[in-house]
This record gives sequence, structure tokens and C-alpha cells, in this order.
Amino acid sequence: MGVMVAARPRPAFRASKCRNCRVSSVDSDLLVVEIETLRDDWSATWKHAADDKFVQVNRNGTVPTAMMLSPGMWRERHKANKDLAVPEANVRELTSTDARINVAEIIKDLDAGIHTAIMFRGAQRAVFAPYEWVRIAFPALGLTPLDDLVADLAASAHNVGPHVMVVYRKSRTQRALLKEFAHAPDPVWEADRRLSSLRGPVPSWRRASLRAVVYVVDGQVARVRALDSAAAWEDLPGVFSLAPVSDLLSRSEIDERFPSLKLYPGDNRPAVAGSSREYVDLHPTSAG
Repeated sequence: MGVMVAARPRPAFRASKCRNCRVSSVDSDLLVVEIETLRDDWSATWKHAADDKFVQVNRNGTVPTAMMLSPGMWRERHKANKDLAVPEANVRELTSTDARINVAEIIKDLDAGIHTAIMFRGAQRAVFAPYEWVRIAFPALGLTPLDDLVADLAASAHNVGPHVMVVYRKSRTQRALLKEFAHAPDPVWEADRRLSSLRGPVPSWRRASLRAVVYVVDGQVARVRALDSAAAWEDLPGVFSLAPVSDLLSRSEIDERFPSLKLYPGDNRPAVAGSSREYVDLHPTSAG
């Protein structure tokens, strides 16, 4: 495994543009992007970090799940504070191309303390590090402790209005699911009730506000099902939840239960770039 490059003199902080990253916050050295769109402007994003700046990667637009910074800055704190030292076995190198393809794996491995250096033309250019590691290493950033953020999110869950999950699938994924549940009485229903969030089972605060699921296959609405907000969900080992989804809704049933939704089987619905799901707010009269 390679050795991190030495720190170089830091330039004056200056804003950096990321054309397609949904930027939530930029304060000269901190760029916040969503994991769903990270790969859309991959090169510009890691180059921002390589310029001795910071990139915060959020999921669901709110919860920080990773940070990116330059190898020099990483090395400086790694050496200066023994409490932040990362064992060599926990530092991995991936080419920029491989890292872009395996972003989900990189972020998942952060939970196990694995830091990933992004290689470009034979040199380390940026490092993926856990959010909490960077928060402690760089107190001047003023990052909020992750536990506090999660607690605030849970506390405000009652303010989340009714909404719908839109699930995007490729036809090959749909075929694989139907094959997996081929022996079930209703394979489509079995496949449709298996849902997940970006990193695991659908969280409880999200479940309480979900009213329906829209299934989009290859850019076209295939099915709409209601969710029973009072019924129990079941978490499976791994990342999936079994949701209490209804039978298929007809167009008239969609209009009756969710008049503001306006999504029907057969409608075109292009996928959100870089994401397999999105959430659509319902008008208060469409609580279902």
C-alpha cells in the first residue's frame, strides 16, 4: 500500500464550482453534495477536495455520511494526533475510475474505519474519510456531531408531511426480482413490498409519513400501491424492509386516495440522476 503524500502549503480558501452536484452549502472550503448525484460530476468533486478543501457527502439530502479531503491534510492530522491515527491496513487505494464505480462500497466501508485514497495518474489526489473523523480532526470547520444531527432529524420527524416513495428499477432488476419470488403466490407483490433507504432499511421516521409507493421501470410508471401507515413493517437482515403495501391501485383509486399525486401506470417518469428512489410530497388532502 502506498504512503500518503506530504502536506503542501495551503492556498487561500476560494469557492469551487461543481456543475451538477446538488450543492447544499458552500463556504469557501466546504462543498456539500448528495450521494445520489456524487458520480454525476465525479472529477470536479474529488478535485475540489484535492485542492486542500473539503467535500461533505450527504444522504437523503440531510445526513452526512462521508467526507473527502486532500491527502496532505489527511496525513497532517493522521500524524499529529495519535487518537486519529489510521492503521495502514485500514487505508485502501483505488483509481479514480474504480472509486467512482464503487462509491457505495467505499461509503459503506467507512463504518468499518476504512479510509480510501483516490488515485489519479499514479498519485493520491483525495481521501474518503468518516464524517466523525474529519469533525474531530478539523474543529475549525464547526461540524455538528453526527449523533446530534440524527437526533434532531428524529425529533423533527413529526413535521414531515405525507409523501410517496418513487422506486426506480431497470427491467433487468425487475426480472431478477420476479425470478427470486417466482414460487410466491404473487411474485410482483412480494418484490414490491421489499423496500430500502439509501443505506439500509427504511427508517421509522420515514415510514410514519409514507402513504404510497410508485414503481417505475425503465422510465415508465408500472404500478402504484398504497401503504397502511398503521400497519407494521418488518426489517430483514441487511438493507431491506418488508412494507405493508396494498394491492395495485387503479387510476380511479389513485385519484380518490391521492388526488395531488398525478402519477399513473403508463406515465413517463425519468429516473433522478444517480438515485434509485426519490420522495414526492403529497398535498394535505392526499393523505390517503
